[in-house]
Amino acid sequence: MIKNVNSVEMIRDFCYAYFGWFGRILSKTFDTVEHDLESAYMKIHAEVYFSIVGFLSVISCMVPLAFLTFAVIGYLNGGVPLAVQRFIYVPISAMFPIAIIVIGMLLPKMFASSRMSNLKIEIPYASMYISVMVSGGLSPFESFLRMRNMNLLPNMQDEVSRIETMVMSTGIDPVSAMEQAAKAVALKDYNELLLGYASSVRTGGDTLHYLFNQTHSMFRRLATTVKAKGETAAMLMETYTIIGILGVLGIFLIFVVGLSLPTAGVSILDSDRSGLIAGYSPWLARSRDSTMLAERCPNVCSTAGSVKSSAGT
Repeated sequence: MIKNVNSVEMIRDFCYAYFGWFGRILSKTFDTVEHDLESAYMKIHAEVYFSIVGFLSVISCMVPLAFLTFAVIGYLNGGVPLAVQRFIYVPISAMFPIAIIVIGMLLPKMFASSRMSNLKIEIPYASMYISVMVSGGLSPFESFLRMRNMNLLPNMQDEVSRIETMVMSTGIDPVSAMEQAAKAVALKDYNELLLGYASSVRTGGDTLHYLFNQTHSMFRRLATTVKAKGETAAMLMETYTIIGILGVLGIFLIFVVGLSLPTAGVSILDSDRSGLIAGYSPWLARSRDSTMLAERCPNVCSTAGSVKSSAGT
């Protein structure tokens, strides 16, 4: 473990020693990354971090140079077609250094967002633990430090380490350290817990009452959030069920109709074809029946007229 730590430190020192100018330029250009690094608790300075990113981007510049070299060799050996075929990869590979810089800028923000989402879940339970410890006679800071040994709250362990480092290294009082730690983490519940406690201590208020009220409000908001997410999941499940059932029924009906229509058409054509072969045409038979009906109509009409005249006389 010590060898791995030493090797990482050697790589970091090498990058900062030879590419520190690159890190200073990028840290001034992307000034928000320093706050993201602190929120993500990555334990590295912005200039050192960007010096590592610059070192990786400089190494990636060898890729387009290698493709350019292959293109020149292809031109010397195989002519223009082979050179053009290899030169296509040069502009694509030239985007690698820019892509590494962009990824290096976005990684701290992604890590900070992920950590904030996990820390938001742990804060109500940490507040409950501190409230119980304070009700037992411990100070809130001592209760806060006791969470260093709680593996169930790993993100709160990092925050406790941050506050303890501030107190031990700079010599500031615990309340000021809590205020600085709250400003480093842009999270509403965390800021309300620490800044509210610091304000209660400075004004001489009842810290235990404040902690209990804050814990109660946190769990109430957590219950509301869980209920809302449960209702959303239930609605999505109902929609999925309806769409699934109607979709399966629709596909089944389309399948049945598609099977029945060709069969009916073939049976009609087969019957007509068999009648023509036997000397009987259904179409001719229908036309002949209609002609015979038309011939009978005048006789019927004349008979009806004679009956009416005789009835009149």
